[in-house]
Amino acid sequence: MTEAADRDVADFGAPRADKRAARRRYHELLLAAFVAGSSVEEAARHAGVSRRTAQRWKPIHWGEVTAVRREALDGLLASVRKALPAALERLQTIAKESEDEAVAVRASLGIWDIFGRVSDRMEFEERLAALEQAAERKAEHGGVQ
Repeated sequence: MTEAADRDVADFGAPRADKRAARRRYHELLLAAFVAGSSVEEAARHAGVSRRTAQRWKPIHWGEVTAVRREALDGLLASVRKALPAALERLQTIAKESEDEAVAVRASLGIWDIFGRVSDRMEFEERLAALEQAAERKAEHGGVQ
C-alpha cells in the first residue's frame, strides 16, 4: 500500500473510534449522574449532551442505573452490618452503666429501635419469600393451583 493509502485507511477509522469514545464517555457521565439521582436536565448538563439525548438514554439504560445503585447500596449495607455489633454493644454498656438516667433511657430506646427494625425486616423478607414461592408454584402449574 502507498503512504497516501495508509493515511486514508488510518483516517477512515479515526472518526468512528472518536464517536465510540465520545459515546462511552457520555454513557459513563450520564450513568453516574442518574445513579446520583440527578434530573434529566442535570444529567445532560453533567454529561455535556442535550436534554433530548439524556431523555432518550434514561429509559434504555435504567436497568444499569438500578444495578449500579443496588451495588453501591449493598456495599454500604455490608459496612453497616459490620458496625452494628459494636454499636449495639456500646448502647448496652451505656444503658447499663450510665449514671445519667436520660442517657441510659435513650440508649435503651436505641436498642429497642434496632430490635424493632431488624424484626420488621425479617418478617418482611419472610413474607416476600412466601409470596415469591407461591408465584413460582402458580407459574409452574400454568396459573392454576
